[in-house]
Amino acid sequence: MKVLVIGGGGREHAMAWKLAQSNKVQTVFVAPGNGGTALDKRLVNVPITDLAQLRDWALAEKIGLSVVGPEGPLAAAAPVHPVGGAEPQGFPAGHHHRPCPRIVAGFGQCSRYGL
Repeated sequence: MKVLVIGGGGREHAMAWKLAQSNKVQTVFVAPGNGGTALDKRLVNVPITDLAQLRDWALAEKIGLSVVGPEGPLAAAAPVHPVGGAEPQGFPAGHHHRPCPRIVAGFGQCSRYGL
């Protein structure tokens, strides 16, 4: 299976590194990736940051699973869908529930509301 990890930080590097260790994973792509992922021979950086372009690339590459690291793309309602789901225009993902990332991305605002 081909896997796409979206993000360019250390957290995404760690997830990509661990995914690459699975014998079920053929290739791990990281978008946009970073200097560390570029040095790892098991990972392939994809220099795309626009979500629509990345979605089109993922569909063309037949990505089997997308892992979104940063909260930003999820909070922006990145088009993802469950594997085998009814939304072929989105990123294939293991599970996604749209309200959840909005809450996670909103944690920085909690102090504003005394939470």
